Amino acid sequence: MIFVDNCTLSALYKLKQLSLLSHLFSKIFIPLEVINEFSEQWKNVTLPNEYIVKEKPPTYPKHLLSNPLFARLGRGEQAAIAWALQTGSLFCSDDLQVRKMAEKLSVPVIGTLGLCKLAYKQHYFNNPLEYSTIIDLLSQDLRLSPELIRWAKNIED
Repeated sequence: MIFVDNCTLSALYKLKQLSLLSHLFSKIFIPLEVINEFSEQWKNVTLPNEYIVKEKPPTYPKHLLSNPLFARLGRGEQAAIAWALQTGSLFCSDDLQVRKMAEKLSVPVIGTLGLCKLAYKQHYFNNPLEYSTIIDLLSQDLRLSPELIRWAKNIED
């Protein structure tokens, strides 16, 4: 089970790799706040039916609401983190500030690059060249350090 934010959805959509999520996870949860952000950014795009949209708002514990770092996050990011915290689920984001907030709350975090590497290990991509091309495209779109790109391209690890 995984909760994703708009950053992840948008990155996978641009790469035409949204199906990667359902290959890796039996349940993909997207808070309504994230759907709203995604729909605003990508007009007329329909997400796959297997995604489960959480229409009701998550429960926000007091320590989250009083946290100034949490308050600076977007509504979609806040909702996805709160749901992941509430359900003990994995959370996916590529935004460093968002990831740090989730990690401070002990929410397990992965990024799109990590999802792609996991998918490669599960034979989602047809061959190493296809995987390498996806990593190159991601590195053009996201701010990734050279070390992180090397980690992703090291398919032995």
